[in-house]
Amino acid sequence: MLRTGGVEFGSDLAFAALHQLLRPVAGLLDALPGPQRDAVRAALGHAVGGAPNGRAASS
Repeated sequence: MLRTGGVEFGSDLAFAALHQLLRPVAGLLDALPGPQRDAVRAALGHAVGGAPNGRAASS
């Protein structure tokens, strides 16, 4: 189980809560299927590209 909390100063940063949530399991990103892996990497700033659409990360 992963858990995170938001703070007001992070509200201006895209995907700040997602980054905080996934930091402990970042080494497991390669286990995700391609589209989800690419979407999460882009959201975390680990890949070149724009922000992913929400459907790519949840499909």
